[in-house]
Amino acid sequence: MSKNKNGGNKPPRDDDDYVGYGHPPKKNQFKPGQSGNKAGRPKGVRNVETDLDDLLNGRMVIRDAGGERSVSRQFGLMLGLFAKGVKGDSRAGLELLKMKLQFDQKKADRNLGDAFDEDMDILDAFLEAEIERRLAERLRKGAEKVPEPKKPKTPEGK
Repeated sequence: MSKNKNGGNKPPRDDDDYVGYGHPPKKNQFKPGQSGNKAGRPKGVRNVETDLDDLLNGRMVIRDAGGERSVSRQFGLMLGLFAKGVKGDSRAGLELLKMKLQFDQKKADRNLGDAFDEDMDILDAFLEAEIERRLAERLRKGAEKVPEPKKPKTPEGK
């Protein structure tokens, strides 16, 4: 065996039977097309999120003052909460209000990010114009040389 540059043993290039770190015995290596987890999750098994999406996205028929109409089960569930809240069930009303506040908060956060970007663009434009104005003013007053910005001192005093 020869040593590699990290000091570890390196298998000879012509030795297919080498066993060591990163080189399991040939009989234990995966065969082509064989998975490493034979007892893993079978294909087609659904998770809770998929089941919940299918359940809530399904359609249902409701009857209201305008007659019958088809709505998503999710909308029907919210209508039920709304109806209970109107009849005096405070928990149902609070649940709907909490959902509404969460969506309003997300919308406000997105809008705040947009407003922040716009504000930064305005500030950048203002600073650029102000720097140009001050430089032009100094040149008008007869300053021959525009001073360079002061460099911050390093802790070493250089």
